[in-house]
Amino acid sequence: KFLIIPTNTPPHKELEENSPSPEQRLEFCRLAFGDIPGAEISDMELRREGKSYTADTVDALRAEYPGAELCIVMGTDMFLCFRTWYRWQPMLRHEGLRKILRLAGPVLVSTWVQPLNLTVATRYASHIEGAASALEYANTLYTIVAGVFVLSIANVIFPEMSRYAAHEDEDAMGRSISGTLSAMLFLLTPMAAGLAVLSRAVVRLLYEWGKWGAASTELTAGALAFLSLGMLGYGVQIILSRAFYAEQKGRVPLLAGAVSVIANIILCQLLMP
Repeated sequence: KFLIIPTNTPPHKELEENSPSPEQRLEFCRLAFGDIPGAEISDMELRREGKSYTADTVDALRAEYPGAELCIVMGTDMFLCFRTWYRWQPMLRHEGLRKILRLAGPVLVSTWVQPLNLTVATRYASHIEGAASALEYANTLYTIVAGVFVLSIANVIFPEMSRYAAHEDEDAMGRSISGTLSAMLFLLTPMAAGLAVLSRAVVRLLYEWGKWGAASTELTAGALAFLSLGMLGYGVQIILSRAFYAEQKGRVPLLAGAVSVIANIILCQLLMP
């Protein structure tokens, strides 16, 4: 069972005057989740007076479902301020939450790998006039083309992978990974080739305005062409990372990310003119 519990009075934020009322938020939840099998909309926090503390809700759920394994789905913003919650220590002693926190650590750190690699590359590029800016502009285009496409596929396939992992269905998991990678590579290969070949035209069309001259276009197009060569690897890395997350093996992508950062530093050092 998946309970959706809209809050009555959130303790961590002040609601604006024109914010939806608790009853309206409850109706929004019914419209959004009402047709999903296994989902149930609960008004338990709306029926409770005062601020809506998760600790009180957890106590109520434990009393209503004795012996059940409770899992809390929260956003990253709430996770980062978890220690400011009301009565957070007793919830932290719950084995399920401790397991979530152990798994979340490597996942959160792994999300820093790509920005960290870009920071390293930009730092080395800063020794070449105009190269740092060219790299940042090229990375923006690359992220729009590759990031949005790959992350959309990863987000769609991740629930399916998690379901197979939960049922320990290795054959279905293998077919899901193989099918996803095959379809994605089939689409990414011409996309990467096209972006590399047309990099100069794309940069000229989008950026060559005002004081942006031909020299800036050449630098940015060169960076974009080389970034495009890594598009296939980026796609494979994202999908395989999601597969490891589904199997609750977050340390593997973490170690792979650490290796990529170290390799990036070494190659930047070797390739510096």
